[in-house]
Amino acid sequence: MLALYAFLAGWQGIELHSPAYAAFALLAAVACVGAVRLRFWSKYLVYLLAAALIGSWARSIQASHALGYFRIYSVGHVLLWLAPEGVLVLLSGYCSYAVYRQFKR
Repeated sequence: MLALYAFLAGWQGIELHSPAYAAFALLAAVACVGAVRLRFWSKYLVYLLAAALIGSWARSIQASHALGYFRIYSVGHVLLWLAPEGVLVLLSGYCSYAVYRQFKR
């Protein structure tokens, strides 16, 4: 998952000319290599990336709510649109747990 995140963030960094996406791509690539090589410091990068993804998701929901985006659509549509990001949030939490469990040994 880290490698995929690094690739997607790098692609977005190139397409959007965004230094923030490029920085996250670099962090994800370093965390991926560190996790594969079982480096202790890599778990903190995984935690940081998971927290950043969850925080950005929460911030986008808050901004959408503040702009009244959810009022013009039904609850079913909103939940359907939020489901893919919700799965990513759950996957981020699971990856953090898996890294914690791996390095706990």
